[in-house]
Amino acid sequence: MADAGPNEITDLLRRVERGEPEARDQFARLVHTSLKRIAANRLRRERPGHLYQTSDLVQEAYLRLFKIRNIHWEGREHFFKIAAMQMRRILVEYARKELRENPVKVSLRDAPGLKINDHPGILTVDEIMNDLARIDPRRAAIAELKYFGGFGIEEIARITGIPAGTVKRHWATAKAFIKHQLDISL
Repeated sequence: MADAGPNEITDLLRRVERGEPEARDQFARLVHTSLKRIAANRLRRERPGHLYQTSDLVQEAYLRLFKIRNIHWEGREHFFKIAAMQMRRILVEYARKELRENPVKVSLRDAPGLKINDHPGILTVDEIMNDLARIDPRRAAIAELKYFGGFGIEEIARITGIPAGTVKRHWATAKAFIKHQLDISL
């Protein structure tokens, strides 16, 4: 996320919190590229023809981020972590609504050996992530940043304050857990 230095983003966040009128617009311009990268990474895993486009997801996440009341932004890393979480929530809410409105119907004679989709849906991944969070919140946070945020090991280390080597090991075990759960659920 080389579009701005950490201090510049953190300083603008402080100005936004103080209610400075021009700060929110400056901040939006500064983080737009990074938010688009997170959104694009997340949408790559969605089915083709998904309602949300990258810009739509960025805009909705940004609006939600600044509707959060009583939050003290700890800095750039905290903002991007919460942004990735918001994007995950938006996509999960959309998938749940779509499933309620258009449930998948399969006849029983078609069921043996049937695979509708080899790629897990957002609801499946969300359920697995929630299971992982109940078992190991630290590994779940790393997996969320990696899977939903598209962050690299070094970036996750900075965001979480966990050494990069530990992040790498935790990501490996979280990934193994997720893969195991996906094999069970497919």
